[in-house]
Amino acid sequence: MLHGITVEKTVKALLQPAIFLLFYMEKLYN
Repeated sequence: MLHGITVEKTVKALLQPAIFLLFYMEKLYN
């Protein structure tokens, strides 16, 4: 149970900058 929470936090921590980067690149090239 505890491991699952850690994985979820890690995924969210990695996903948030990735989405921000994609959004930034999209605005930059468009």
